[in-house]
Amino acid sequence: MCRKTLAADISNAETIERETRALVEAGRIVKGGALLLLNLSEESSITRDGFTIEVLPAWKWLLDYNA
Repeated sequence: MCRKTLAADISNAETIERETRALVEAGRIVKGGALLLLNLSEESSITRDGFTIEVLPAWKWLLDYNA
């Protein structure tokens, strides 16, 4: 199962902090599964507190992400 959040623009440090904090908390509560942050344009990977969060543009996830 995949835990997801969606933020249009993650260039703001406060936004990325809020979204990654929420995903890490979800990862602690519900074990297993992928952590995914959807946004409008960025693609990367973030490691925080031992969790890896995949960052994908929403359009890419909608078209071809295997969740």
